Amino acid sequence: VVYGAKDYVLENSTPYGLTISKVFPNPSQGSVKIGFTMPNSIGQHTVQVRLVNMMGQIVTHIFDGNLSAGYHEMNWKGLDDLNQRPAQGVYFIQVSSGRESRTKRIVLN
Repeated sequence: VVYGAKDYVLENSTPYGLTISKVFPNPSQGSVKIGFTMPNSIGQHTVQVRLVNMMGQIVTHIFDGNLSAGYHEMNWKGLDDLNQRPAQGVYFIQVSSGRESRTKRIVLN
């Protein structure tokens, strides 16, 4: 646990690697909350958050943009790039930045 001023805590408690800490609810029938932490470094990170199927194909682009180091949370409304609900099954939430990429399994009902 790190204590101190907000900037000090952020600088000294942010992990050195990208981590996905939350995909909730799972299994899901609709909207999903995704929580992840960007590593401690100077400046912004170019980040992509995607839903991919079991074959590694992108089903939808949840987020493409720049984020600073620290914890971030976003909601996926449960729709693909064509504004359709994906078929029931196992998918993966993929968060990528630079050469780092992490995935977390999600079941859609």
